[in-house]
Amino acid sequence: MKRKWMRLALPVLLISAIAVGCGDDDGDTTGVTIDDLAGTWVANEASTGTKVELTLNAAPATTIEIVTLGGTASLTITTSERFTLVVDVPGLGGGTFTGSFTISGRNFTLTTDDDPDDPITGTFTLSGNTLEVRASDVEIFDVIPPEGVGPEDAALLEAVFGRSS
Repeated sequence: MKRKWMRLALPVLLISAIAVGCGDDDGDTTGVTIDDLAGTWVANEASTGTKVELTLNAAPATTIEIVTLGGTASLTITTSERFTLVVDVPGLGGGTFTGSFTISGRNFTLTTDDDPDDPITGTFTLSGNTLEVRASDVEIFDVIPPEGVGPEDAALLEAVFGRSS
């Protein structure tokens, strides 16, 4: 259950940040290229204003905020349209994830190497050195009782990352 959450939700959030810089308000291209986004983006307690938040769609809406739990996320983007995401969340675990992504305006499609048949889509916004990411109905983990016996529950993923390098 926890591994599925890490495998699907966190790459979405972090890679979604990549596409943030590639969209504009009217959905057309902005001229931002992968070269502009290449580098490392982080969400942690030391980076003011960053967050990685998951809100379950089912009632009652439960929200998990990784950074306030002492967790960290580091996303490295390369000029070859690849990503590496390293996540560590105390009590939930962590991992390293890789994959590719495509962008079109403010929209993105994220495909992880571990699950290429289940791409994730979302939208982004870039403001200076801050990337905001949003992906709806992402199936993360099974938390609605009885836990661990049903399918993963859909959630809204929202993240804010700061440029590290």
